[in-house]
Amino acid sequence: MLNDYCYDKVKLLHEMSRMLNFVKKHALPEAKKKRLAETVHLYTELERDLEKNVEHLRKAIEGWSKKGKFK
Repeated sequence: MLNDYCYDKVKLLHEMSRMLNFVKKHALPEAKKKRLAETVHLYTELERDLEKNVEHLRKAIEGWSKKGKFK
């Protein structure tokens, strides 16, 4: 079983990955299709931020796992 703080990291990674996938597959294409410039800008920034944070969490989990601290 994972410690609470390890579980929280995995849960955040999962939820943020789902959000990122939704933005990429549904929200952003729909905004582009309807030519909503402000919304496209917002979703593009959100996508960039989510990608950065997902990668940061992934690296943190990977690093802890390699050090044997992820339990």
